[in-house]
Amino acid sequence: MDKAIQGVHDMIVATKPGVVFSISPTSNFDYNKNTLYADIVKWANQGWMDVVIPQIYQHASFQTRLSDWDRFNNKPHLMIGHAIYFSESTPNQLSLELNLVKNKKAAVGSLFYSAKYLNTKPELATKMAEIYNTPAVIPFLGRATAPAPAEPSNVRIEGSMLKWSKAGDVRSVVYYFADPAQEGKVLAVTNNSEWAATSAGHYVVTTLNADNTESAPSKAVTK
Repeated sequence: MDKAIQGVHDMIVATKPGVVFSISPTSNFDYNKNTLYADIVKWANQGWMDVVIPQIYQHASFQTRLSDWDRFNNKPHLMIGHAIYFSESTPNQLSLELNLVKNKKAAVGSLFYSAKYLNTKPELATKMAEIYNTPAVIPFLGRATAPAPAEPSNVRIEGSMLKWSKAGDVRSVVYYFADPAQEGKVLAVTNNSEWAATSAGHYVVTTLNADNTESAPSKAVTK
């Protein structure tokens, strides 16, 4: 199995370096290694995975199993697999799990299996729409293939519009802070160079290149 994983990784690097290589093992390290012959720790140490997505499906021990995976220091990046098809998957359980993941600095996000179950569990679809009510900025997860994005310049408020200048083939991310000491929110991931500044507060802009590498933030402007 080691040779297969190394071979896939090396082929991606050699031919399609922009592809992100992820592996989704079970949540139990011993079972992975001794039964599935998936030595996740070795693969991580060798740098053969860009992303690891453990299937932390056992709700009763979700917090413990989540902590088991907080060990790789983002090499590979950690994303958490949630099983929304389980009967135990309720809106409250989903909120609990996502809050635990959000508070794990090593975790860069969550994935859900499978989207089709949202058609049979509308209560989960409603809860996810409530939780994910702003655009998401996909993190940089693989290899750099595009020029590093430059920080946007000339960020300003003109009337009711936030405007800025950008260079290169990049998108822009608009952040809003009602209080600069508190967590902000993403208003938009856009190809444009302006956005409606409808609320009083503080606005910051970054840029994203094709790899999803994010630039340094602009200085905040206040409306």
